[in-house]
Amino acid sequence: MEHKIKKKYHTTQFLTKNSLHIPISVGCNNTIKSNITNINFLGIMIDNTLLWKTHMEMIITKLSVATFAVRAIKLFVTLDTLNMVSVHTSILLLFMG
Repeated sequence: MEHKIKKKYHTTQFLTKNSLHIPISVGCNNTIKSNITNINFLGIMIDNTLLWKTHMEMIITKLSVATFAVRAIKLFVTLDTLNMVSVHTSILLLFMG
């Protein structure tokens, strides 16, 4: 039995603030590949200008959710437990993105 692996191909054109956007088309196997401006690569959001804005927005959203979760349980657990949850949440966000 042969398994086919679905491969995802995208293209991006890296730009500087002063560069002109020149439309490009890249094809493979008789199909034109999509041109994207952002991609999540190994947990880091990379955009076509190589700035950190998109990545930071993603991280801030995740931190807001984690902060809310810690605040929601603070009335029901001890200070030691709260510190442990905070540390574990920070580690998870750091390594899992």
